[in-house]
Amino acid sequence: MYKLLLVDDEEDIRQGIAGSIPWGDWGFEISGQASNGLEAVECIRENPPHVVLTDIRMPKMDGVALMQYLSKNYPEIKIIILTGYNDVEYLNMAIKNGVSEYLLKPTDLDEFERLFLQMKVRLDEETNRRREYEALKRSVEENNVYMCVHFLNQLIRGHFASSEGVESKADFYKLGIDFNNCVVALLEVDDLSAMEADLPDGIGYDVRSRVTDFCNKALGEIPGRFFLNAKEEIIGIFCPDGPDWERSAAALLSNIQSNLNEQLHIKVSAGISDLCQDVVSLPRYYEQAEECIRQKIFMGPGSLLLYSDIKGQEEVGYHSLQFDQELITGSMLRGDLHAIREELDLVFGFFENKVIKQYDYINRMCLEFLYNMSRWGLSVHINLDELLIDQGIAYSNIRSMDSLEAKKSFVYHILLTLFEKLKENKGGGNQLVNSIREYIDENYTSNAISLDFIAGKVNKNPAYISKLFKNETGYNFSDYVAKKRVEKSKELLRDPALKVYDVAEQVGYADVSNFIRVFKKHTGSNPAEYRNHPGASGSES
Repeated sequence: MYKLLLVDDEEDIRQGIAGSIPWGDWGFEISGQASNGLEAVECIRENPPHVVLTDIRMPKMDGVALMQYLSKNYPEIKIIILTGYNDVEYLNMAIKNGVSEYLLKPTDLDEFERLFLQMKVRLDEETNRRREYEALKRSVEENNVYMCVHFLNQLIRGHFASSEGVESKADFYKLGIDFNNCVVALLEVDDLSAMEADLPDGIGYDVRSRVTDFCNKALGEIPGRFFLNAKEEIIGIFCPDGPDWERSAAALLSNIQSNLNEQLHIKVSAGISDLCQDVVSLPRYYEQAEECIRQKIFMGPGSLLLYSDIKGQEEVGYHSLQFDQELITGSMLRGDLHAIREELDLVFGFFENKVIKQYDYINRMCLEFLYNMSRWGLSVHINLDELLIDQGIAYSNIRSMDSLEAKKSFVYHILLTLFEKLKENKGGGNQLVNSIREYIDENYTSNAISLDFIAGKVNKNPAYISKLFKNETGYNFSDYVAKKRVEKSKELLRDPALKVYDVAEQVGYADVSNFIRVFKKHTGSNPAEYRNHPGASGSES
C-alpha cells in the first residue's frame, strides 16, 4: 500500500475524503491528516508519505508554500492539488512550482479513481526501478567494469563526503582521471522515444549501451569513462587535452556526434560542464551538463552546448511572453484555424535557436495557457478535461516532449480537440441564433429584453450567447436590439401627436434621456431634429 497524507483546513472535507473513498482498492492507505501546511510538515517528518493531497487556501502555511517545501526537501513525494475553479491565481503558481496534477472541486469518485490509479502506476514503475537498481548494485561487486561504473555513479550523486581515497580508487579501476581537472558530459539519443515505440522492450537501454561503448572507444588515450547512470543517462567524465580545454572537449564530442551518425545512424545531443576543480563538487558539474542538454529543446536535435555558452548568455525577454488567449478564443468562434496556427508559430518561434536559462519556462507557460483554455471551454459548455481523458492525454505530458515542434503539436492538438467540439456544438448555433433573433424581433419593445434575460430563456451562459450572436449575425446583442428600436422609433416619430417620451416608452426605453442618446448614436441627430428633418440624418447605421 502507498501512503497518502490529506491536507485541508476543513475537517468535514478531510473526513469525507478519508472515509468515503475505497483507497485500499486503489492501492493506497491514509497515513495521516493535517489542517494546514505546518501540520503537514510535521506529519511528513515523522512518517513520510508517498503522495500528498492538499488544498491550496489554508491558514499558517498554504498549499503553495507546502509545495515549495516538499520540492526542496522531499522531491520524491508526489503532490496532488485539490482546488476550485476560482483559485486560478493559486493554481497557476502551483504550475510554476512544477506541480501539474490537480483535482477540481467538486470532484466525483470517477475522477479520483482515474488520477490515483494513474499515480499508482507511476509509483509502481519507480518502485520497480529502485529494485532493479538495488539488484544492479549487488551484481557490480562481481565485475570490475560494473564496480567502476558504480564508483563513478557514487561520485556523480555526491555520496562521498570528501575527496579522501578517490584518487586511489580511480587508480584501482585504471581510470587515470584527475577528478580535480575534468569535465562532465551528458549525451542524449535524439528521437529515442519514437524508436522505442516501434521496437521491442529494452531497446532504449540497448541503444544507449551501444552509444556508451562507442564513446569509450572514441576517448582513445584521453583519461575518462562514459557510463550509464541509474536513470540510463549517458554520462562522460574525462580530462580534456591541453590548456584550451573547452575547444578540446567540444572537438571530442563533435567528433563522437558525427561518427555516431555516420556509422550507427544514431543522432545525439550533448552538453558539457565547466572544468571541475574539486571532486566533491562533481554533482554540481553534472547539473551544469544537464542544463546544457535541456537546451536541445530550443537548439534542436544534434545540438552541442558548453555550460560557458549558458553563463555568457543574456536573458532574451521571454518572461512576459504569453499566448494571446483572446485572439485564440476569437479565432475558434470564427472557425479560423489558420490564425490559431499563426499564433502558435509566433510564440514557439520566439524560442527557436536561443539559449533559455530557465528551460522549463515554456512548459509552465503552456500548462498555464491550457488550464485557462480549459476554463474558457467551460464558459461555452465544453469540458475539455473530459475530452482529453477519453484520449488518454494529460496536460503534464508536455514536460516529456524534448523539442519545440513536439510541444507545439501537443498544444495544437488540444486546441483542435476543443475547436472540433465547439464546431460540433455550434451545429445547432444557427438555429439557436435564429430563434433568439426572432424573439427579439417580436419583443424588442419590452424593456425586459437583455442579454441575461435571453440567456435565461435559452438556458445558456450569457458570455456564450453574446459571442455566438456576434459571430452569426455580425452585431453585438445590444446593438441589434438598439437597431430594431431605432427603426421602430423613426416610424413613430412621423406621428406629431406622439411626444418623444411616448415614443421612447413604446420602443422599450423607460429613460427618455437614454433613448435620445441611443437614437443620436445610430442616426446622427436627436429625435426632435429627426422629426423636423427626417432626410437630413447623416450617420445612420
